[in-house]
Amino acid sequence: MTDESTLVLDVASLTKRYEGPQGEVRVLSNYDLKISKGEFVAVRGPSGCGKSTLLLAAGGLLSPESGQVKVDGTDLYQLSRGDRSTFRADKIGFVFQQFHLIPYLSVLDNALTPSLENPGNDSLNRARQLLDEFGLKDRLDHVPGQLSTGEKQRVAMVRALLNSPSLVLADEPTGNLDAENSKVILDRLKDFAQQGGAVLLVTHDDQAAEAADRVIQLESVGATS
Repeated sequence: MTDESTLVLDVASLTKRYEGPQGEVRVLSNYDLKISKGEFVAVRGPSGCGKSTLLLAAGGLLSPESGQVKVDGTDLYQLSRGDRSTFRADKIGFVFQQFHLIPYLSVLDNALTPSLENPGNDSLNRARQLLDEFGLKDRLDHVPGQLSTGEKQRVAMVRALLNSPSLVLADEPTGNLDAENSKVILDRLKDFAQQGGAVLLVTHDDQAAEAADRVIQLESVGATS
C-alpha cells in the first residue's frame, strides 16, 4: 500500500486519445501510476504505446481527455495555464533525449532558465555549483553548438535539478549518449531519488532500466507492472 504522505506523482484514471489517419487512437486508457519519494521508476514498451504521452501528461504539458495528475498533492490540470507553468518550474524537472537547450544562450544561462519563473537569490550560485559537479565549470560561457553530446545532456540535467524539484521526468535521456556519459546521467538520477526525489524515466535502454528501482511495461493500451 502506498503511503499517501510520501506520494509525489499520483496519476489516476488517465485517458488520452489522438486522431490518426484511420480514426481515433487511444494510447492510454484509465491508467494509474503512483510514485513516492525516493523511487526511481522506469517505463518501457513498444513505440507508440504511450510512454512519452504519459511523461508529458505527468509533467503538466499535455492535457488528458480524463483523469487526474497530481504532483505533491496539486492537481495540475485544475490550475490555470500560468499557475501550472509556475508550479512546473518549481516542482518538476525535465530531461529529454534531444536536450532542448536554447542555442543562443550560454551554458550558464541555459542552466538558469527554470529560475525565470521563480527567481531567487541563490539560483546563480546553485547553477554554478551544479555545473561544477557535472564537470562543466570551464564551459559556462559556451553555447550548445560548442559542446559535445554528453556535455549537452549534462547541462540539461543541471537545468532539471536547478530548483530542487520534487519530480524529475526523463524521456530517453541516454538515447544519444555513450556508455560513460549514460552512467553519469543515470547515477545522478539515482542520487536524486535516494535523496528523497522521485524519478519517472522512459527508456528503451537496458542499462537505464536496470538503474531503476521499479520497471513498468506499458502496452498498447494500459499497462502492467
